[in-house]
Amino acid sequence: MIRRLTGEQVVDLALRLEEISWNWTSSEIAEVLRTAQLTPLDSLDISSIPIEHPDLRGVRGFVVNLNERSVVLEINVTLTEVSPRNDIHAQDQMDVAFQEYLTALISTFGDPDDYPEESVIAWDRGEERLNLRRLGIAVDLSWQGDEGIHFYDND
Repeated sequence: MIRRLTGEQVVDLALRLEEISWNWTSSEIAEVLRTAQLTPLDSLDISSIPIEHPDLRGVRGFVVNLNERSVVLEINVTLTEVSPRNDIHAQDQMDVAFQEYLTALISTFGDPDDYPEESVIAWDRGEERLNLRRLGIAVDLSWQGDEGIHFYDND
């Protein structure tokens, strides 16, 4: 069994992130992480700040922080344990988790606004975007600000 958050925990996290009103600046990130109940694991002055959810200790997510511009692009929370691609049992469990999270998020946020890839589901939240992603080694939730949406869309 992989360790993972429940659908309810994922919805609670997404709602906490959505309720935070901020300007997506580096100077606000400590308060934002505290409010979202996420734990920074390193200095807040680096470009990729490792974070973790308190109910999934040891499983790292990250904050993408453009220090030179004092802009935060996204908060990315890993929702499942990270497992190698060749662990078929873990991959099956991540597929189940992804479907559970998708169902829970749809029940709260409605139908997704975009499916940029089969493994990426997106909800437009005005100036921000919520993404549920099924990566090769884990499932994650990313919350992007307006700068992050434009930064990644223009790659």
